Parts: sequence; C-alpha cells; structure tokens
Amino acid sequence: MKLKSIHPFPARMAPEIALEECRTLPLDARILDPMAGSGTVLRVAAESGRTSVGCDLDPLAVLISSASTSGVPPEDIVPAATNLAGRARTLEEEELHPTWMQDPETRAFVEYWFAAEQRKALTRLGVCLASENGDLGDVLRVCLSRLIVTKERGASLARDVSHSRPHKVRQENDFDVMPEFLRSASVVAKHLAAAPVISRAEVTRCDARRLSHLSDASFEAVITSPPYLNAIDYMRGHKMALVWLGYSVPQLREIRSSSVGSERGAEPRHDSAVIMGEVRGLAWFARLPVRQASLVRRYVADMCELMREIARVVVTNGKAVMVVGNSCLRGVYIENSRILEMAAEAAGLRFINVYVRDLPSSLRYLPTPSGLISDDLGKRMRKECVLTFAKA
Repeated sequence: MKLKSIHPFPARMAPEIALEECRTLPLDARILDPMAGSGTVLRVAAESGRTSVGCDLDPLAVLISSASTSGVPPEDIVPAATNLAGRARTLEEEELHPTWMQDPETRAFVEYWFAAEQRKALTRLGVCLASENGDLGDVLRVCLSRLIVTKERGASLARDVSHSRPHKVRQENDFDVMPEFLRSASVVAKHLAAAPVISRAEVTRCDARRLSHLSDASFEAVITSPPYLNAIDYMRGHKMALVWLGYSVPQLREIRSSSVGSERGAEPRHDSAVIMGEVRGLAWFARLPVRQASLVRRYVADMCELMREIARVVVTNGKAVMVVGNSCLRGVYIENSRILEMAAEAAGLRFINVYVRDLPSSLRYLPTPSGLISDDLGKRMRKECVLTFAKA
C-alpha cells in the first residue's frame, strides 16, 4: 500500500501493517493508536470507514494526524493558504511580537537556527495562523511546518531536521518562505485528494500511559508502535517548527522530558519492579553501564504503564498489535520486544505471536552504517518485530 504522508516523520509505521490488521476487523470496530505519530494507523482506518482514536504527547504528531484525517476538502487548501499569506504580508510591525516569542530562550533559539529574512516571514505566518481555528487551520499549520521539518534545504539554517538530527550547515539562507508556503499547500492538497477519508479520526494530545478519558473495554483493537529505547528524539527536530506555532522552548522541553521512552533516568514504579527483576535476569542487562541500566528501568516502567492502559481499554477477546524495533546501547543489544512482551503479559494480555519483518532501506530512520551488516546494530536497523496480544 502506498500511503503518502502529508508531512515528513521519522520511522513511520509501515502502512501495510496497519492495513493488514484493519482488514481483520469488522467495519464497526473501534481502533485505538495511543502513540499515533504521523497518523498512519488513523489514516488507514479513516480511509476504510472504521472509527479510530489517536493520542500523542508530541504536539506536531497530533497536528499531522488531525490534519490528515479531518476530511478537509483538498480544493479549499490552496485558496486558504493564499489568503493567509496575503494577510501575513500586510501585518504592521507592532503586530509581529507574538506572546510565545517573548521568552528569551525561544528568541535565542530562533535567532540561532533561522536567518533574519526567514524569521520575519515565519513570524508573519505564525501570527496569522494563531487566529486560524478548526480543521483547515490545522492543515495550514502543517503546510508551514513542512517548510522547516525537511531533510535538506528549508526555511532553517539546518539540515536533517526531518530525521530529528538537525545540525547547522549555513549562516545565510535565500529560501523564500511565502511562495514556498503556497507550494507546500499545493502538495498537501494533492496528497489528501489522492486518498480521501470516509470517517474522521478523533485525535487528542495526551499521555499513552494515562488514558483516563477513554472508557474501559471500549476498543476492539489497539494498533501502535511504541518508541524503542533511546531511539529517536522526535522533539529535537519538531520544536523547530513548533516555535512558530505558539510553543516556547521551555514548554517543549517539558513535553520532551515526560515522553514515553525518553532518556531521563528514573526508578521504576513499584508495580513494574517484578518485570524489572525479570529483565535483570536477561544476559544483556548485566553488560550495561550504570546510566544505561537506569534508562532501561525507565523504559520498563513506561511499558508497564502503557500496557496496563491498553489492557484496560480493550474489549474481551480484543487484540493489541505492537510494532517495535530493538535497540543498541553502548554496544549492548537491547531486546525491546522482550520487555514489551513481559509488560503485556503482566497487564493481563495473552501473547499470541510475533514475527520479524525486514525494514526496507527506503523506510529506515537512517541508512545502516557500512560495515555493520552482521553485528547487532546492523540487525536492529534492518528489522522490526510485530507482536500480537489478546485480552482474555
């Protein structure tokens, strides 16, 4: 299945996995993706007419997922972008001081990563977007973010922003923001027109470990891809766009530090101690340095909380499908899939099966480094595990 994303996003779930799982469910099934990312599962469900709900802590992930499944008429996007760009050009100087840019750290951040001309144009668009409500406003925000979250040349002075590995490569930039914004709107409209949605998804910014707004036994299936330990720092790249959409750097730092799978070390909650005891018995854990062992404890605690919530919201005989890669910390191969299996079983989910699929070169987060084909890191970057559980 060729599913065009409306926005770059690292390590997206393969759409064929979501499609295959959706096909096994009745049309009236409710599907949850509690870590929706760019919304692949939600988009597949929406195109098939199934009801879906998505959650994510990353504001840009929520924005992309919402925009791609909202059902905004594609023909409305370019005229709306043209109108917004026209208004942005006419703003007076005193209007170009949005509240979120008053934070000194945020101002220093944008002055480092963006040249003067691009800062002016992005501020104009950001100010106008702040008053845009509804689904069409979300689509226009995505159009702006696409100018920044790119692999190569974009509105910033960096490259590899879309891989969440931004590094500054220039001091000047001749990127013309306004016409590129309209070009971005045209691309988004084309992608949405190519695969119209039948039913829209409900997308909420919330923590997958705390789904208190969702009722017990309310979903026939959960299909999601948890982060693997120490893998991708999504916020590192996404904050370069979010600072133009109403977020300050301190706000984004707080979101990043509380995300599932983050590097912040923490002692496990009491209810994950049993699983941690089992993990300590695995051969690879003894080879970890102290700091990396602390990261594993945090990850185990996160996965226990996540799987407990998933078990709560899935109906009896419902299923949970988890797609996860394994990790490598200081040369030690970490079995994230095994941690996930332990956490799921502790939460009351019955293990059904697991299969390992090759990750196509074109879909890898980063190319596999040369010389690593036969070692653990090379294997980790080439494959991912698809685990299926059922609720008894």
